[in-house]
Amino acid sequence: MKRLTPWLISLALLTPVILLYLAHFSVGGELQPTGFIQSDMPSYMAAAREYHDQEAFSLLYPSPFSDQADAQPIYFQLHIFLLAGLQGLLGLPPGWTFCLFGLLAGLVCMRVVVALWEDWMLVKNPRFKWLTLWAFAWGGGLLAITGIVYFGVKTGDWVEWLDHSVKFDPFDGWWFLNLGRNLIYPTEAFYHALFLGAAWAVLKRRLLLAFGCAVMLSLSHPFTGIQLLLVLSAWVGMEVLGSKFFTFGYLNVTKFLHSERPRRFWKPTGSSKPLLWFAIGVLGLMGLHLGYYLWWLPLDEGHRAVAEQWALAWTYQAHNYLPAYALVLGLVGWQVQRWALVRDLLSQPFARFCLIWAGISFLLANHEWFITPHQPLHFTRGYVWTPLFLLGAPTIASWAGRLKEALPSPLALAMVIGLGLTLLFDNTCWFLWQGQQQAAGKGQTVCLKTDQAEVLDFLAQTPHTDHLLMTEDRLIGYLTVVYTPLQSWYSHWASTPNAKEKQLKMENGEWKMENERGVFWVGRRDGKVPVDDGEVVFENGTYRIWRIWGE
Repeated sequence: MKRLTPWLISLALLTPVILLYLAHFSVGGELQPTGFIQSDMPSYMAAAREYHDQEAFSLLYPSPFSDQADAQPIYFQLHIFLLAGLQGLLGLPPGWTFCLFGLLAGLVCMRVVVALWEDWMLVKNPRFKWLTLWAFAWGGGLLAITGIVYFGVKTGDWVEWLDHSVKFDPFDGWWFLNLGRNLIYPTEAFYHALFLGAAWAVLKRRLLLAFGCAVMLSLSHPFTGIQLLLVLSAWVGMEVLGSKFFTFGYLNVTKFLHSERPRRFWKPTGSSKPLLWFAIGVLGLMGLHLGYYLWWLPLDEGHRAVAEQWALAWTYQAHNYLPAYALVLGLVGWQVQRWALVRDLLSQPFARFCLIWAGISFLLANHEWFITPHQPLHFTRGYVWTPLFLLGAPTIASWAGRLKEALPSPLALAMVIGLGLTLLFDNTCWFLWQGQQQAAGKGQTVCLKTDQAEVLDFLAQTPHTDHLLMTEDRLIGYLTVVYTPLQSWYSHWASTPNAKEKQLKMENGEWKMENERGVFWVGRRDGKVPVDDGEVVFENGTYRIWRIWGE
């Protein structure tokens, strides 16, 4: 039972995620929940489907968003491979498979969170352990308070305070600037389990495990993969140099550093030989990672077209990140009030790792300062917030302890609860707001109307799997590659090659393609008839499907 306890705690920490998905599945009326609570989520299951639709097994898969019959298999991502295996094993609807994967990945990730909490924070300060654990898993910043106050004063409307609470959170909070919220997104839960697993391995000085996590993350995601590799390479470089120059624990500027405690400035991580091999492995892995994404994939014309679409200036500004990180920066600031405390912090190998982790992540999240931006927000995802929290977490227990000692018990309890609620306020507001959105079938959630589901069911059964799907209905065009074996002329807005050009053609009625392939055209019953020689093969109350033969 003792071994199960951390897993049960991890499951309890996942409660907000489970409740959010229950809100999604509670949607009523004519809407059918799919299991995808955000609009990009179906794209992962579309990619996983490619493994099953290929004629022969291959580790690589082609883009599910290409309309080319001869699209080449060039992609491999570990989590897509695992999703395909889970889908084939269980045969569940794609959204349900995605939810199950998220539950498993989220549980593992929370278990790593608990391990970091036990082996770092509890060792530093074991008091008020449940407060620090929940603050680590679900803490945030001052984004919600800032939004409520600013827009409440600006508009005079305090009734809509919950809507105001997400206004300063980039993209309504879907970029997850703190840790726990990432776990609502199954693939992010997987990435974070690996990233935090590498951090825990560094803490425990298990470099082989850290390298294994880096390999798996590199095989899974271009952004987070290179982020971890840069953090690890910068950290190991600092450790090697630190071991060389600060072996005796002193700096040359002794007058500046002189204090009674502690005299040691640098405690080496370990033997330099394992660090050297680790550095060689990380640098080699980084070379393979960059080679795959910057050389191998751009050889494909379709991928080049998509990569150009991905070069988006999705950034966050000071009014976003200052409130988001204000609390954790305050915690760290309290930890380093005096130079002796700074030196004490820097004498701890894992603290140095956290500083490198936070610094590299912040620079990557603002890389538009240096180079052409490629979705800088991809590097946020709680990767700045988390190491800052780890550095400042002992402050929470220290503050709570001081309140308990200085105030009468009832007042002290109220103040400690207030401290906890302040730390959790961002995510509390977001989950309340998003729960309303999901239950109403609004916002980013993906729900199907009954007639749309009937169209996809029909297309999933067609023997004409070589046909191309064309439609003016964006959702059907997108979900066709998730639920059916057909290719779609226009599917995901960011991953369809030449998406803007196709969108303009569709809007201008220039949709007809001259090729040898058959086409399924899905249109509304009250809409235009696409051609004179098409055959109506399906219709319901809203839609009609024409089968059109190629030239």
